Amino acid sequence: MKYAVVESSGLAYPSNIGDFLDAVIVSKGDAYDYSGTICIVDGVNFLEQVADIETVERQLKFAHLVIISKVDLIDEEQLEKVKSKIREINEKVEIVESINGKTDYNFLEKDLIAEGWLGVEDTTNTPENRPKTLTLTYKEDLTKEKLTQFLDIIKKDSYRIKGFFKLEYGWNQVDGVGNRIDYKPTDKGGEDSELVIISKIGNQLIRPIFSAWEEVVGKEMKLR
Repeated sequence: MKYAVVESSGLAYPSNIGDFLDAVIVSKGDAYDYSGTICIVDGVNFLEQVADIETVERQLKFAHLVIISKVDLIDEEQLEKVKSKIREINEKVEIVESINGKTDYNFLEKDLIAEGWLGVEDTTNTPENRPKTLTLTYKEDLTKEKLTQFLDIIKKDSYRIKGFFKLEYGWNQVDGVGNRIDYKPTDKGGEDSELVIISKIGNQLIRPIFSAWEEVVGKEMKLR
């Protein structure tokens, strides 16, 4: 392992990376060349995420380098707010920008932990607060209006919603983070539409999903 990489959804964080590395040494010996932790920040949704999800701060606090993605989708004012918030949480971390999915990868040649300032904390993940992943499948076409209406109901309790859905005009890749739901036409599809929903409230989201689907669509779907 060269780098640990996390992204700013709050679903994973590097605060206890030392525990993992110690376990590797015990089982495999000195089998890694660990050079640091990289956190990928969603420039569009970060300010909302960091206000809403506690573990986003933990990700940044223990990161050695931050990549701000989607810089092409935000203005200079928001970019500066994102950088300022990152610096507030981790004043030492190096920041690079990604535009149109491209960035300067010179950092891959660096030893990001050369200064030796990575902290370690025990994980706060427990069976009770661990995010729950649910998969919704549907066999028929659906209008974009109805799918958006359904997603608007459940998105407040979801970390992430993504998948492929057949709408009235063809297959779309669906990507939802925070309050933003994006649709992108695609040739990739399958027999059934499928959405992966990562719940903020564990299994408690199952009932609201069924309720919202029945209210908006009113046809059979499967959730597992």
